[in-house]
Amino acid sequence: MEDSPAWRMQVKGGLYSVYTSKPIGFTALEDVAEAAAVILMEGPERHSGKDYWFSADVLDPEQVAETLTAATGHKFTATVRDHERFLREMALPPGSTFEPAYAKGGIELSAFTRLKARDPWERIETLSHRLTNQGPGHH
Repeated sequence: MEDSPAWRMQVKGGLYSVYTSKPIGFTALEDVAEAAAVILMEGPERHSGKDYWFSADVLDPEQVAETLTAATGHKFTATVRDHERFLREMALPPGSTFEPAYAKGGIELSAFTRLKARDPWERIETLSHRLTNQGPGHH
């Protein structure tokens, strides 16, 4: 789980706290390092154009809490923080390493993916219409 940046995941006092309710994959960095070494040694003849998936499982926050409980013997619970809390706690405070416009854009993208559209093209049209109607100079 080393690949999870602090803004996405926090485990403290039995509480697994994240900013998404979506299932996410976890990757052990030593697995990536080992694969990179093999790929570099074997070269492009064998690996060029190939994709490698390192997360065998994707878990939602409740499943992560259950896994942590089973692995440690200590009770874990999960909570999902909302986007306003993310901005307030992680993206906007002085000294934050997040670029505020980028962080806000991520929240917009997240909202976009939650639209109840039938297909991706409808989502794109919906978001495009929303952005067009809310752009500078719109009344």
